[in-house]
Amino acid sequence: TVIGGNVVIDKDGVIEGNVTAFSGNLIIDGLVDGNLKVSAGRLTINNKVEGNIEALVDELGLGPAATVSGNLRYISQNPATIERGATISGTVAHDVPVAAKPLFELSFKTILLLKLVLFLPIFALGLLIIRMAPRSSQVLADQVSNHYIRNFFVGLALWVVGWVLAIVLMATVIGIPLSLFLIFALFAYLYLSFIPTGLAIGRRFVKDSSDSVQLAAGLGLIFTVSFVPVAGKLLLFVSVFVGFASIIIGKYSVAKALRAKKVL
Repeated sequence: TVIGGNVVIDKDGVIEGNVTAFSGNLIIDGLVDGNLKVSAGRLTINNKVEGNIEALVDELGLGPAATVSGNLRYISQNPATIERGATISGTVAHDVPVAAKPLFELSFKTILLLKLVLFLPIFALGLLIIRMAPRSSQVLADQVSNHYIRNFFVGLALWVVGWVLAIVLMATVIGIPLSLFLIFALFAYLYLSFIPTGLAIGRRFVKDSSDSVQLAAGLGLIFTVSFVPVAGKLLLFVSVFVGFASIIIGKYSVAKALRAKKVL
């Protein structure tokens, strides 16, 4: 029994029993006087195997001097390379591994419904915030438009720091409620981050429209692009952290201004 990156049974070597091998590359130039069970990237046989061969491999090669006295059964995406002169006395069975499937697959309608459940409430909440605090909404949108690169890295850093702090607080009994509140706040701000980002994107495409129309356009664009496999997920990833940072920076700026006026 052998486990290794590169395993070679030399041409003068003789294994007087069974061989079980797990390796990246297995070369059998010697004699195996028993069965051969292999899981390897590549298996090369250049001598005699007296028993059966069972192999799970990427590539299987039998040289001209290879002799298999028993059966050959291998699982591989690729057919074996059997050179002229190689002999197999028993049967040959080649199985192709079945590709792994997800535990469940969601239909397009289900994905569409789930994303509508995500975006429609945030759109309604965004309209409410725009109506109640139009100036603050514009300031946050300006934060996204003018500092989106900085905001992305700041938002990502704040997210990581927030989780580290939450884990540290969780280690103490007194800190558990604070940790749970912090985790809730992180997810709440992450969800709300679509509002300034959507408003900033909408302002780029419908410049002469109302804030409500701009928010609808921006969130609609994010919603539509989110269905693109790679670019969509990348857009969502960037959008949430850019908006996340703008909200945190905005709250900090408000608190700083209130402190300067000795209100807070």
